[in-house]
Amino acid sequence: LIDLINDLAFREVLPPARRLLRLDPARLWSADPAVFDQRLGRAIERLRALGITDVVLHGLHQQADGAWAAWFPTSVLPVKGDALNRIAWQLRTRAGVRTAVDLSLDLLKPHLAAADLVQLHRDLGWQVPTDGLFMRTSAAANNGHWPTVQGPARRSPQAGELRQARRQVDVATLDAHEALAWRCFEALEASRPGLQWWMQTPGREPPALAQWADLVLIESVGGARPIAAPQAIQAHPLLAQAQVNDAMTRRRTGLWLRTPQPLGAKAWRDLWARLQIQGVAVVGGELEDE
Repeated sequence: LIDLINDLAFREVLPPARRLLRLDPARLWSADPAVFDQRLGRAIERLRALGITDVVLHGLHQQADGAWAAWFPTSVLPVKGDALNRIAWQLRTRAGVRTAVDLSLDLLKPHLAAADLVQLHRDLGWQVPTDGLFMRTSAAANNGHWPTVQGPARRSPQAGELRQARRQVDVATLDAHEALAWRCFEALEASRPGLQWWMQTPGREPPALAQWADLVLIESVGGARPIAAPQAIQAHPLLAQAQVNDAMTRRRTGLWLRTPQPLGAKAWRDLWARLQIQGVAVVGGELEDE
């Protein structure tokens, strides 16, 4: 149905260039609704001015004592504040961006049982109108290879090809880590048809699950002055190794920049422009506080 709607509306499934930023609800949240709305409004105007297309939202908050709390109602964790629903909806309707939620699966695994992790994702699906699930994979989970990851489904211009490929996967063939990630995605997708799966990989070798991901982001650590020396990001070697050599793969594979500190708006604009000249269609990272 999602594919049919997109075709009838002549809607571009993937924009030619995607600019992603992380947004932590802790920077916006206030128990006072007026203050919360004011902060959210400023954030939306800032995103629109930057031309952001996608936002990664933190779904959880780690408190000073190390305990975790959620930004949405769930039976698994305490609720820090019921903020994520409103943030995601306002970003979609007012800023015109897609959102993906990061539930820090790699960090939560030691603290919660597998069943609770799956339930947490199920609760997210029922509570928050998100467009995607964001997962950051650990180095130990990176057991894939780019030739297998960049398969026919990821090169296809049809958005439904990847979803169809996911439906044909036998979860019994996955290892324990991959199977848990898969179950969490399915739990969220059950209430969000057409959900996208975004993966961030810290190494040069991608996670095996990335072959079924809608978007793969390769971590690239910038130098102390990334704007003055954009070649330090090494976009060409990373993209060449990832075999980003056709239009659709280029739009489904990008860079996630880990700079020494979050960049300001001007620095991001300059860096985006330089990277797009190098042929990078998808770039994400952190934005500094105002």
